[in-house]
Amino acid sequence: MNDSTSKATAPSITVRPTLEEKRLFSAIAARRRMSESALALVAIRSLLDSDVPGLPSDTLSSGPAVDESRSGYGQEIEAPSGIGRLSAT
Repeated sequence: MNDSTSKATAPSITVRPTLEEKRLFSAIAARRRMSESALALVAIRSLLDSDVPGLPSDTLSSGPAVDESRSGYGQEIEAPSGIGRLSAT
């Protein structure tokens, strides 16, 4: 393994999209000639780099992630150009 991060210690995020969301996301990834994982990471990084109301100003702290508020849960966010819309549900 060339990567110094082992799979056991690498952070991960699990999502459960609807069948339609999965179909659309797969199509977008295929159109961009990238893996779904790579596309998801692009979307996550874009969100963290954006000016989303209510997003903590220190989103890249080195401490553990803590969900202090779910006020934005269930809201849609504007995705990067060409990706469409993402839902936080």
